[in-house]
Amino acid sequence: MKKILIAAITLSVALVSCQKETVRSFDSNEMRLDVRFPGATKATATNFEPGDCIGVFSTVYDGETPRPLQVSGNWINNEAVTYDGTDWTPARKMIWAEGTQDVYAYYPYIGTVSSIEEFSFSVALDQTTEKNGSVLGGYEASDILWAKAEAVSKSSDVPEPVTLNFKHACAKVIIKLIPGEDFSGTFPDDAQMLIHNTVPEGVLDFSTGSVSKYMFGEAKTIKCHRVQNPADAEGPVYEAIVIPQRIDSRRPFLEYNTGKISYLAEDTYNFRPGHCYTYTMAISSSPEQIVVSIGGSIEGWD
Repeated sequence: MKKILIAAITLSVALVSCQKETVRSFDSNEMRLDVRFPGATKATATNFEPGDCIGVFSTVYDGETPRPLQVSGNWINNEAVTYDGTDWTPARKMIWAEGTQDVYAYYPYIGTVSSIEEFSFSVALDQTTEKNGSVLGGYEASDILWAKAEAVSKSSDVPEPVTLNFKHACAKVIIKLIPGEDFSGTFPDDAQMLIHNTVPEGVLDFSTGSVSKYMFGEAKTIKCHRVQNPADAEGPVYEAIVIPQRIDSRRPFLEYNTGKISYLAEDTYNFRPGHCYTYTMAISSSPEQIVVSIGGSIEGWD
């Protein structure tokens, strides 16, 4: 017993020693980040995951006046910062500037930013695809996050990390299926939920985090991803990320396609940035008797 106890203590000390050796040391002039996920959930998790990468910009004030964010010429220019499960590590050290700074960040990281005010991007049309290595799945890649820390500066020889509170820039749609009064079948696992007549192209302003619909974009169809094992659900639950936009005229909107039968619902909608919209579809035995309602869930996503 003594030998076993001594061996256990020795192993414990060895593990502690290994942990101490892997702790990353920081230069006193190095800018560190305290990255915080939005209050709700990201596409695949309730927090950032190891391997996630954000882009970071920083601008230095001219006296008391903040300088505008630009494509280049900033103090920090679109630095890739990767999460390892504990720390956020930049590809190159981010050093504090003299004076006051504004720090901007976004997710997921984009290698080349061609415009600050009008950066074009699209949400995925197929949001059922899964993450493959470093390549994000369609749903997660569509979830644009943005953060800004204003008027920060190096406060001491051991400066506090810059806090970045991220928020969702697009809108989220949740569709819950429930059996109607005369529904006696089952919900097939291979059925598809489609969102029709939304424009998937958007324009992002990196300085404000605002996203708007590309005015010349064409309306297309988005395939929603199915939530695995939704809690307390009567039927399948589907989700999709959409570009903020307003449709005033009634048109085909949601389609539940089982392969044999399609249930189609028309609606008008106004998707606002950072908001989550929950629709409930009551499925009956006849596709002509579908009932769709918006449950009291037009709410802030953050």
